[in-house]
Amino acid sequence: MAFTKLLLLTLVTAINMQEIYGHGMMMDPVNRSSAWRKGFPVEPNYTDNQHSCGGYGVCI
Repeated sequence: MAFTKLLLLTLVTAINMQEIYGHGMMMDPVNRSSAWRKGFPVEPNYTDNQHSCGGYGVCI
């Protein structure tokens, strides 16, 4: 009975798993890409939360 419950739990967990797409930006201390949000006189980068840490090979 315990094996059946474990198997069912594993199956439900596997079916409900979703991929995680992490986005983020460092605001304290502010990074160069997001400095415009804190009032620094730099060109705005409106996609400053779409950087991948480690490059494309890490993301796939």
